[in-house]
Amino acid sequence: MGAFAVKDDRIDMYFSRVAKLLEEQIEKIAAACHDQVIIDLTNSPLKPDRTPRLVIDMKKEAQKRGIELKLVAGADHSALLKKFDETAKMTVCNSVTEARAA
Repeated sequence: MGAFAVKDDRIDMYFSRVAKLLEEQIEKIAAACHDQVIIDLTNSPLKPDRTPRLVIDMKKEAQKRGIELKLVAGADHSALLKKFDETAKMTVCNSVTEARAA
């Protein structure tokens, strides 16, 4: 994901747009017969009410397509995701290189 450069009042629109784009990309990745997708949340905004929902939705989409979802994010994102049952056991890597190797 790209760096977050949207005003606070447009965060909902940002997350909706990103969710739609990621869903489309996961579908394309699965159609190309890849077995995993890496989503880099490093530069995305950290919103307790939106970030976990985005990850949960992307996890479900990846599972529906039969591919593994790997996340890249900082410590704050990782700590937030550990608070939710659906995301608590997900491995969050510090870099794309680390995610590829995991």
